[in-house]
Amino acid sequence: MVDICALSTVHYAYDSRIYHKQARSLAAAGFRVTVVARAETDAPPDDTVEIRPVASHRFRLTRFLGALLMIGRALRVRARIYVIHDPELLPLGLTLKLLGRRVVYDMHEDMPAQIGMKEWLPRWSRPWIARAYRRLERWSLGVLDGLVLAESGYEPAYSHRHRTTVLNYPAIESLPDGGSAPPPEPVVTYVGTLTERRGLFTMLEVARQIKAAIPSVRFKLVGPINVSGEADKARRFVEDHDLGQIIQFTGRLAPVQAHAHLKDARVGLALLEPEPNYLHSLPTKLFEYMLAGVPVLCSHVPLWRQIVEEAACGYAIDPHDISTIVDTLQQLLTDDEVWQRCRAGGLHAVHDRYSWSSQIPPLVEFYTALIGDPEPSTKA
Repeated sequence: MVDICALSTVHYAYDSRIYHKQARSLAAAGFRVTVVARAETDAPPDDTVEIRPVASHRFRLTRFLGALLMIGRALRVRARIYVIHDPELLPLGLTLKLLGRRVVYDMHEDMPAQIGMKEWLPRWSRPWIARAYRRLERWSLGVLDGLVLAESGYEPAYSHRHRTTVLNYPAIESLPDGGSAPPPEPVVTYVGTLTERRGLFTMLEVARQIKAAIPSVRFKLVGPINVSGEADKARRFVEDHDLGQIIQFTGRLAPVQAHAHLKDARVGLALLEPEPNYLHSLPTKLFEYMLAGVPVLCSHVPLWRQIVEEAACGYAIDPHDISTIVDTLQQLLTDDEVWQRCRAGGLHAVHDRYSWSSQIPPLVEFYTALIGDPEPSTKA
């Protein structure tokens, strides 16, 4: 029997939090772990965690149907405890409870706040849907066996008899350390999903304006554009402003491949809109930039500003103040002394305060308290 089965229809099987951090850490602690999630072609060389892939769904309706079909996949695993990683799977969690299974919800994001950002929902409907979801979520949590929070900022709003917080700090062994000297080329990198709210068009406008001052600048935008209308709009912007030589869209890459693009990055961007969903969220990509020795230029969300200023690893700026962003970026791209200072501050802070290794003990203790020590393996 498997000890822990992680379930997701939204995230890919080798998701950073689900697989690279939690599943591998729990497996290293002796638990037998299976991940049931969206299929990927790039499999890490690691056989300590079993992967059972499910089909990806492009459309919301088929994704909902996929969540319904997940019940059969879950029951075939025969786990001591199931961990759902998507709000869409709360009904699945309740179904598993009705069938006598033990279930934990790993909450990655503040879903009610995120509903307010869903462009495909009519604006008038979002508050009503958010309130309805909040009621469903709280009722479900009263039934489920445990709750794992990805952000300490969620703690005041969520109580549970079995609750822990496991922060999304970077796994140090999973990212390349940055070089000691500034990269020779002025490369600006963003790693993550690309949307308007995540700063896609802010970055394109910054690229347009800084091109005249630094003609050799290059922007690597590493991640998918999942909204087709935004992909078309971004493509037209690049064509209209003749940015094809300096803008590179990589599309979605496996985490290891995506982070490899930080090796030659001089600056890492995180110019997200200061939306409610981000106000209490740890900026995972900032930690990844810091670990790679890449100075940070991010939005002035209070929590992010505090982290960046305490670490002295870059600058936090109003994402709507394009001229200040351009001026600051130009300094980071041309001033080696400032670059070295920001690099050193980020590396020190992430190794000293923001390492995933600090989150492994509460993770292991949480599951040990729920299901006991790992069962002895029956393998020969």
